[in-house]
Amino acid sequence: MVLCALILVSHVMGATADTRNVHGLNFFADKIEPADNSHVILTLFGSTVILKEESVDARIVREYFKRADIREKFSSEDIESFVSKALSAGDIVSASKGLELLLGDKERDERTQVGLLSEIEGEKGGIELFKSLLSGYSASSSISLRNIYILEVLTGKSDFSWIKANVPVLHAKSLKEFEEVLADLFVSDLKEERRDSARSIITFSRRLLGASNKTVTDLKYIFDQSQIVAQSSKKGDVEKILPLFEVSKRDPLMRRALGGYLYEQLHVAARAVLDNGQPEKTIKILSHIQDSAEWTPSTFSLVLESLQKLSIEKRGVLLDPEVSHFLALLSERDQGLYRYLIKLLEGHIKYLARSNEGVSQAEDFFELFSTINKKGLADSDNIKFALALAYLDNDKSLRAREMIQQMQSGPGIFGHLRLLFSGYYVNIYALIFLILIPIVIFIPAILRVRSILFEADQRAAQRGFAGGNEQILSQAKSILDVSSGMHPRRIEYQELLSIFELDDSAKEKEIKAAYRAQIKKVHPDIRSEDDVKNSEEFIKITSAYERIIELRKLLKLKS
Repeated sequence: MVLCALILVSHVMGATADTRNVHGLNFFADKIEPADNSHVILTLFGSTVILKEESVDARIVREYFKRADIREKFSSEDIESFVSKALSAGDIVSASKGLELLLGDKERDERTQVGLLSEIEGEKGGIELFKSLLSGYSASSSISLRNIYILEVLTGKSDFSWIKANVPVLHAKSLKEFEEVLADLFVSDLKEERRDSARSIITFSRRLLGASNKTVTDLKYIFDQSQIVAQSSKKGDVEKILPLFEVSKRDPLMRRALGGYLYEQLHVAARAVLDNGQPEKTIKILSHIQDSAEWTPSTFSLVLESLQKLSIEKRGVLLDPEVSHFLALLSERDQGLYRYLIKLLEGHIKYLARSNEGVSQAEDFFELFSTINKKGLADSDNIKFALALAYLDNDKSLRAREMIQQMQSGPGIFGHLRLLFSGYYVNIYALIFLILIPIVIFIPAILRVRSILFEADQRAAQRGFAGGNEQILSQAKSILDVSSGMHPRRIEYQELLSIFELDDSAKEKEIKAAYRAQIKKVHPDIRSEDDVKNSEEFIKITSAYERIIELRKLLKLKS
C-alpha cells in the first residue's frame, strides 16, 4: 500500500507545472523535459515545441507577455524589476517585451511612464532597448503614439542618425503632439535640474525640426533665460528675473518650464540682497510673490528677518501698495509674523506721531495697521489716542475729535487730563479745573474755621460781649498756627504730657525719664498684684509716650 501511494504521489508531482525563473520572475510551464543533449521539449499553454535550451526562457517570456492575464500574475513593480534585470543581463528581447507591457498599461499615468523611461535611458543598454521597441512598432501596438514619441526623443538625444534613418516620419503623423512631447520632456528636465539633458533635447529638436521651428526657438529662449536667472540670483540681481514673471503670465510654456524655478531663484536673490544689508529691497523683491501657492518657509523667514533689520528711515517701503498687500496676505498665514508686524507698526506710528513732521506719514501707517489688524486681535485705541494728541499739537482739533470718537473704550481719566492740557477742551474749563484744585485741598480747614467762628459768635452773643468777632478771628488764626497753644495738636500734646506730670516745655530726655519711671510701676514683669489693671496702665502709658514722640516731630519741637 505504501509503495502504491508513493507511485501515485510521484505521478501527480510529475503532472504539475514546471517553474522557470527568468530575471527574477517565476514563469510556469505545463512541462519542460529534456529531448537530447542540446534540446528541450516545452509544453506551454497547451502547445508543445522543441527548442534549444538557451531559447526556452525567451520563448516563455514572449508567450507570457502576449497573454492578457499576465496582469493577474505579476504587478507593475515586478515587471519593472524584470526589465531592469533583463537589461543588466543583456537580454534586450525580454526587456523590450516587459517594457512594451508597461508602456501599454492604460492605468499608469504619464509622469510615471516618463520617470521609468528616464531611468532606463541612463542604464547600460537602455538606448538599445528603446531602439528595439521603435523597430518593432506597428499601428496595432499597445504602446500609444505619445509614448513612441517619448522613446524617439530619448533615443534621438543619443543617436540622432539612427532616428533619422529608421523612423523618419513618425513625428510627422502628429507634429503638434510631437512638439508637446518635446516641451514636456524639456520642462521635466529643467525642473529636475537635468540641464545637460534639456540642452540635448534642444539640439535634437533643432536638427529634426529646423532652427526656425517655433517650439525649438521657444525652448532655446527658455533655456538661455534659465541660465541667466541662475547667475543673476546668486548676485542678488533681480532686474533680469522680474521681467520673466510678466512673460510667463502670457506664455504657458514659459510658465510651465520656469514658473516654480523663477520663484525659487527669487528667494535666492532675496537672501543675497538681505545678506548685503538691504532689508527694504529684500521685502520689495519678495512682494512680487503674491501667489500664496508659491510661498515657502523661506518666504516667511526672509520677510521676518528683513522686518527685524529694517531701520526707521527705510520703513517707508512698507507703504508701497504691492508690499502692503503682500504683508497683509502673509500675516494671515503666520501668527508669529503677524504679531511682530503689529508691534512694529504700533511703535513706528507712535514714533511718527511724536514728530510734528511725521503726522501725515503716521496716518498712512495707521491705515496699513488697520488693514493687517482687520481681525481686531490687537488693541488700536492707544494708537488712535497718540494720533489724536499729535493732531492737537498740529492745530487739527477736528481731526483729533474724529479720532477720539473712533476709540472703543474712550480716553479714560488720565487721557482726559492729557487732552485737557493739550488744549482739546475749551480754556474756560481748564481755568475752572485749576480753581477747583485748591478749593478741594483746603476745604477741610475752611470748614473748621467756619465752625469755630460760628460757635464764637454764639458765645459772644450770649455774654453780650462787644467786639467778640475780632477776638474770635484772632483765635482762629492762632488755631491755624501750629506753634500756637491753641492748635489742636498742641493741645493734645499738653494733655498727654500731663500724664507724666510734665508741661509742654519739657525736653525729650525729661519725657523719656518720666516714661521709664512710670512704666516700672506697672510693668507686668515687675508687678503682679493686679495683672489686668497693670496691663491696661502699661498699654496706656506706652501709647501716650509713642504719641508724644510722634507729635514732637509733627510740631517740629527741638530736643
